[in-house]
Amino acid sequence: MAPSTTNEIRPLTDDEIARLEKALRQPIERHYLVQWVSRAIQAFVVIVTLPTLRERRDDLKEIAEQGRNWMETVEQSRSARLLPPVVDVRQLMSLLRAFCHIAESLAQQLDQAVGPGHPRTTVALDAFLDPLIGIAKRAKVLPSKPRSA
Repeated sequence: MAPSTTNEIRPLTDDEIARLEKALRQPIERHYLVQWVSRAIQAFVVIVTLPTLRERRDDLKEIAEQGRNWMETVEQSRSARLLPPVVDVRQLMSLLRAFCHIAESLAQQLDQAVGPGHPRTTVALDAFLDPLIGIAKRAKVLPSKPRSA
């Protein structure tokens, strides 16, 4: 049995591996099967826990807006010059402007990817199915219609 690739996902059991091999109805290298099924599960778990494109876009817009608001507060403050010389306020503001610009730019790029409605298939499902399709192709298993239960 292969070691787990993450702390959250347990390795496949010997019984699970045997059932996968039986379901393929074709011989396939056990190590290859375990590696790619584990990778498919891991990719699914990682992607499902990520925020959606819309959420990422909105978060980045919020970061840029809050950063600019903070800069405005510092620039209007009469006390900022009281900060010790170790804190170079001008350099900090310059870095923050660049940071806000990058966050806003990424938000705009994500905005182009966020379309109306829901995607036909989720990224997580694609990430899960792609390695499984690869396993089936390697085992030379032809597509078939699902059987009725």
